[in-house]
Amino acid sequence: MKNNISVSNLVDYLKKKNDNDINLLNINIIGEISNFKYYQGRNIYFDLKDKDAIINVVIYQMYHNNLIFKPQNGDKVIVEGSIKVFKNKASFQIQASNIHKYGIGDLYIEFEKNKKLLASKGYFALEHKKNIVKFPNNIAVIAGNEAAALHDILKTINNRYKLSKVFVFTSLVQGKNASQNIISNIKLINSLAYHFDTIIIARGGGSFEDLNAFNDLNLAITVYHSKIPIITGVGHENDTTLIDYVADLRALTPTDAAIKATPNTQDLMGYCASVQNYLKMAFFKKLNSSSQLIDYHHANIVYKHKNRLNNYHKQLHYYLNVFNKNKFYNLVNSYFQKIYLNNMKMNNSIKYCISKNDIKIDTNFHTLSNNYNNILNNKYLLLKTNHQAIINNFTKIIKEKKQLFDRLYYQLCLLDPKNIMNKGYAIVKKDHNIVKSFKTININDKISVINNSIELVVNVEEVNKNE
Repeated sequence: MKNNISVSNLVDYLKKKNDNDINLLNINIIGEISNFKYYQGRNIYFDLKDKDAIINVVIYQMYHNNLIFKPQNGDKVIVEGSIKVFKNKASFQIQASNIHKYGIGDLYIEFEKNKKLLASKGYFALEHKKNIVKFPNNIAVIAGNEAAALHDILKTINNRYKLSKVFVFTSLVQGKNASQNIISNIKLINSLAYHFDTIIIARGGGSFEDLNAFNDLNLAITVYHSKIPIITGVGHENDTTLIDYVADLRALTPTDAAIKATPNTQDLMGYCASVQNYLKMAFFKKLNSSSQLIDYHHANIVYKHKNRLNNYHKQLHYYLNVFNKNKFYNLVNSYFQKIYLNNMKMNNSIKYCISKNDIKIDTNFHTLSNNYNNILNNKYLLLKTNHQAIINNFTKIIKEKKQLFDRLYYQLCLLDPKNIMNKGYAIVKKDHNIVKSFKTININDKISVINNSIELVVNVEEVNKNE
């Protein structure tokens, strides 16, 4: 009769058997990944299966750095790990330390060796990456002839940025001679006198072996030394080749490479519209501020200089009236008439003295008369000289006062808001008040746009506010 054992004893027995079996430690298991689950910063879980069986696999976070590719459902892989039996669930699991794609072998080893070599020489350093031209005029594309990847690139560039000219350099992208063919195209593009802004190297998806031409060491070195910035778009998102590490920019797919090489015209138009709105708001803000400043200075100048200007006006009119030529000449003639009358009176007095007094006066009369005439002539000449000096001085004063008046008038004209509006500016009013901030304007508001004698009444249909 067989001995009866408990479930616990059975599981303990199986666990001890597993733990003591060296054939179950550090083994390699071949299978296909399914039910793949990965959460950032946590463990990786998936099922490893073949046509007859399935087993659960876990990769703890400490082993994530060992992975040289990103696993996904459907990948056929070799899992390195050990079998773990769980007593409480009576289940077992593979605790993996690494995963390799099945069937790669020497290609992967060569890939990793070249990758470490280039990394040690600084070929992957960010400071060696060249900037991609934001607005390229000429783009060179290295891709397979009539390939879907080439078609996607041309279509994407045409939709995004029609200003770019695209030049296609067809090349082998798979097989023994593919890497040398791509190298020749890169060197050719760099040697041409025609200036290229960007080079795109592209190929559609495929297996590791299909993409192995892009893992060539000499090709990677050629990409690194290219004077023209290179964008790679090889394979799918999960595919990473050697030239992706040395390129100036790596794209996830050929289409993504075309996107990274060109700006989006629609985005540019939106950006230009936003800049235009910003400049418009800034202009109106500056205009409003300047208008207020002009009003302030205008009022200040009028207040400070009103009385002074009035005095200048009065003085100017006074001098113009006083020095009117006809009045001035009448004044001089009147003065000369007085001199002439005084001269006649003096002569009469002398003659009276001659008739009444001694005849000896007659001998002195001519001498006295001549002396008097000389004095009179000198006085006349002096008066005439002073008359001309007075006219010259007052003419100079009038000219200076007029120049001062013109200068002040010109300065007032510069500060006149109407003259500013003649240059194309306008005043915006809402509810008969000047709008000092466009933040106060809302949809359906009625506003007035005033430019000198023209006033436009506008109904606001749209308000774009920039934060």
